[in-house]
Amino acid sequence: MAVDLSIGVAVEKIRDRSNIALFGCGDDGKRALAALRNAGIAVSWFCDNNPALWGKPVGGVKVLSPRQLREMDATVIIATSRYYGEIKAQLSDLGITAVNA
Repeated sequence: MAVDLSIGVAVEKIRDRSNIALFGCGDDGKRALAALRNAGIAVSWFCDNNPALWGKPVGGVKVLSPRQLREMDATVIIATSRYYGEIKAQLSDLGITAVNA
């Protein structure tokens, strides 16, 4: 599965996409969620490496494990963490490839 993986993805580029996921539920993830909602873009899921968050909502959006994210056929994944490189490698190991990185 090929996805966009970058915090810098332009709103215009993802406006017409579905199945958008934010990787990282921290403060930056919550800010990204608010910004996308303000732009009229729906976020389908959060993804996080913290198992304590899996299955729970953050800002009304369900949190998935990275493995679950693979099964959800996300078309856009936005890394909302300074650990972009690690997230990219982790997703690549799961068979999710990055484009426009």
